[in-house]
Amino acid sequence: MPSTDDIHKDARDLVQGALLSLLGTAAKVSKFLFILIAARVYGPTALGIYFLAWNVVDFASKFGLWGLDRSLIRDIARTLFGIIRFNLSVAIGLSLLATAVLLYASRAIAQGFFHDLQLLVPLRLLAVAIPFVVLTQALIATTKALRFVRYEVAIRQVLEPLVLLLAMVALIPFSWGALGLVVAHVFASIVGTGAAVFVAFHKFRFVGWRPAPLPGAIKRDTLRFISPMAVMDGLNLMAARVDILLVGALLSVTAAGSYGIGIEIISVIKRVRQGFEPIFSPIVAELHYGEQQARLRRNYVIVTRWLLAGTLPTVIAVGLFPTQLLALFNEQATAAAGALLVLAVGHGLVAVFNASETLLVMSGKSWLNTFLAAATLTLSAAVAIILIPELGIVGAALGTLVGYAFVSGSRVLQGYRLMGLHPFGYTLLWPIVVAGLTAVVVYGVGAAITVDSVYKLIIMLVITAVTYGGLFFWGAREPEERQLIGKLVAKFKRAPKR
Repeated sequence: MPSTDDIHKDARDLVQGALLSLLGTAAKVSKFLFILIAARVYGPTALGIYFLAWNVVDFASKFGLWGLDRSLIRDIARTLFGIIRFNLSVAIGLSLLATAVLLYASRAIAQGFFHDLQLLVPLRLLAVAIPFVVLTQALIATTKALRFVRYEVAIRQVLEPLVLLLAMVALIPFSWGALGLVVAHVFASIVGTGAAVFVAFHKFRFVGWRPAPLPGAIKRDTLRFISPMAVMDGLNLMAARVDILLVGALLSVTAAGSYGIGIEIISVIKRVRQGFEPIFSPIVAELHYGEQQARLRRNYVIVTRWLLAGTLPTVIAVGLFPTQLLALFNEQATAAAGALLVLAVGHGLVAVFNASETLLVMSGKSWLNTFLAAATLTLSAAVAIILIPELGIVGAALGTLVGYAFVSGSRVLQGYRLMGLHPFGYTLLWPIVVAGLTAVVVYGVGAAITVDSVYKLIIMLVITAVTYGGLFFWGAREPEERQLIGKLVAKFKRAPKR
């Protein structure tokens, strides 16, 4: 049995890391404003071009990264001399290769797949950002390996979105449309890389930077470790983006713009998942290789509970106010209301059970995750291709829902089959009960306010968050939660020093 101190230490690290990431998400209001202003100034068509071009480039960047960020998290914990230099050299080489391939294939992608040459120049410009995107993620991984999340938050969730917003606003007078969005994105990527280089070289003096020769066996082990994860990451990303890519290919860039706005709204759920993932990964690796099964089981359960609690408020808000949320960006985007509802369910499922993916990956089950990712991509794409001609963008969202339901259930099942671990139990009931109570309260208050306006929407969103959070913490009974709440209350009650 894990000791109480161990449980509290893990909970403290998880909560601190997640809070930092979630604070970064709050600070990432810059990205929200970027999409909002772009939608209002340029409309869904320009946004659709930007969304499609960036999704293609983001996929190419996964090839450049090749899972090396996860390798750094694992190998830094093993204190291997020279491992950082080796990983970065591989990442730089692969990212340059990915850039060259995308530049060569850009015309075929724009004309042959999307049937729209407006995408050609944005694709080529964004391809230049691939080495910067890869290098930023690799350098930040060196800090995440030491359970420091604040640098990822500061750079990727605060600095880059803020620079992106400011650069886009500065370019509005030129009326460049989608091209202005792309130029702003490239500039923000370069600034982010500069910040990551500063942090990695000036803030940390880890032994992995030492120019010591790395044994060939370790290099081969690293490549064996990252290769299935690189394929898995690429497949996972493609499964997550295949819907909007198929909307662009089978419908239009304008439809992709409206659909992309819906994805941006639902990305709040993804931020909750991303809040726990960076800190949960090293904890899983440490406990698995340290053969602390009971402690790992407890962390798996409590993280799933917190993921559920963090996901449900967004699902409630989207379920009650889909049209109003989309209208904030652009009236044309309200056509995506049905798709937004379906996306909320799909993204909610994969977020709640995201800990099962981390469990499989960090315990060495990379090829299994790769197979599941491939199956998810195939299933999502097949359903979307069948349904989009009949249902439009709702068909694309249904493809995502089917794929995410499949992969979430499969990951949980395989975690239990291979490791004897599952996240289910009475601990998951309270977040669900609170969600039901919150939905009733919010619906009742919304019905009482008869005037539709932006102010009403903001008020309802605040009521949703406050009601859910208040009820959840009022009924929090898990030992980790009581201990953390107790510490927080004690700090507030502590008399100020004179």
